[in-house]
Amino acid sequence: MMKAVLAAADVRMEHLVMVTIFTTGMQESASLNRIHGSYFDGLSVDPSRAAVGSSALTKNARAELTAIAEE
Repeated sequence: MMKAVLAAADVRMEHLVMVTIFTTGMQESASLNRIHGSYFDGLSVDPSRAAVGSSALTKNARAELTAIAEE
């Protein structure tokens, strides 16, 4: 989904400078790190990131992302 949102705005993954992951499962941080890393495999950048634990997210989601990109 993140790649589709970026593409719609004509932004590439290389433009991301910060990603924040909100999750209801902080115990799954190793999996979150692995998934996050797979998005940036082979790219010249690895944006800074933060994980924030939450007791509940919209529509019972297990994770939500926010991202900041530069031109």
